[in-house]
Amino acid sequence: MKRILVAINFTDASRAASNYAASLAQLFLAKLYLVHVYMEPGPTGEDPSAWMIINDAQQQANETQLQKEIHFLKETYSIDVSGSVVMGYKGDSIMETARKMSTDLIVMGMKRDHPHRFFGSTVLSIIRKSNLPVLLVPEQSQFSPIKNIVLATDFEGVEDATCFSILLDMVEKFEASLRLLHIQKSGAVMSGMEVPGRVQLGQTFSKIHSFSHEEVEDDDVESGIQIYMDNHPINLLVMIAHRHKIIERIIGKIYTRSITYETKVPLLVLEDK
Repeated sequence: MKRILVAINFTDASRAASNYAASLAQLFLAKLYLVHVYMEPGPTGEDPSAWMIINDAQQQANETQLQKEIHFLKETYSIDVSGSVVMGYKGDSIMETARKMSTDLIVMGMKRDHPHRFFGSTVLSIIRKSNLPVLLVPEQSQFSPIKNIVLATDFEGVEDATCFSILLDMVEKFEASLRLLHIQKSGAVMSGMEVPGRVQLGQTFSKIHSFSHEEVEDDDVESGIQIYMDNHPINLLVMIAHRHKIIERIIGKIYTRSITYETKVPLLVLEDK
């Protein structure tokens, strides 16, 4: 992992993501790149010069905020940090910047501003479109050594095992344990379709010193993962983006089940594309 991109918007959730990403960059000796995307302000009245003044002022304000963030991260973590302010559609602009920067990991903050709306269209757009791993960091999350990693899987076969590269890097760097978590319905047995996937994952992670499988019975996948997270020490939850709708439901249910509950466990979404 050599290059990490963080999508920022100068909120507390954004700062949590930046700090988490900076900690990773420090450990991996990686370069950190910040990108802030904003929409072009609409015309005001009939005078185009007024619109240009507003746009220039907004651009300058964003640039000032960005430089403050870059300075803070450089001083705090002693890492290589740069960034840019981009006007455009957030999802598309973030992905285009990630492509130009040859990014290895995209990091985004998550803020729950309503009990039923934890993340907006930008996060969903990135997960759906990205061919890069995406790390989602809850607002209350603070970086700590990643010792316990859980990969929630349906044992569906993976087309390209290179999608696990960043996960393997993290396991090696932190000497972490990796558990495969499979949620299956009560009384069900592993199907013939699932066996090859389990074998493939076992081979992929065979060299990890602390590696194990865990089966949890629950008729609802999201509920099973949620209960498991409540009862086991986890520093990082990982999922493979086979089926985006399932991931979206899991994110929504686990991270927004009540106003008082807030998980601090980051979610790493691996893209098998």
